[in-house]
Amino acid sequence: MLDNKEIEAKVLEGLKKVIDPELDIDIVDLGLIRKIEIGDYLEDFKVYEFIKVTMTLTSVMCPFADEIISQVESEVNLLNLGEAQVELDFNEPWEPSEELKMKLGI
Repeated sequence: MLDNKEIEAKVLEGLKKVIDPELDIDIVDLGLIRKIEIGDYLEDFKVYEFIKVTMTLTSVMCPFADEIISQVESEVNLLNLGEAQVELDFNEPWEPSEELKMKLGI
């Protein structure tokens, strides 16, 4: 059984494979992942109840939202740690970091 920090690291590593189609940068480096929650460990099944990823998108009207969410679910499920859940959070708009702004030339 892994601890929460190890699970979070594995999830983030998997999510680095999810690339924003418009910016060609992974969603972790873009800063779209807000939180990762891990459900209770189900001893009988040797998995966690759920792995919930709370994230945002570069904009509320992102044309690739469904595709990105589907890829996030797939990558988390491939880890075989627990059932993926994705929740979008637009309470605070996405704001690229200063480093990312330089990388994007903005």
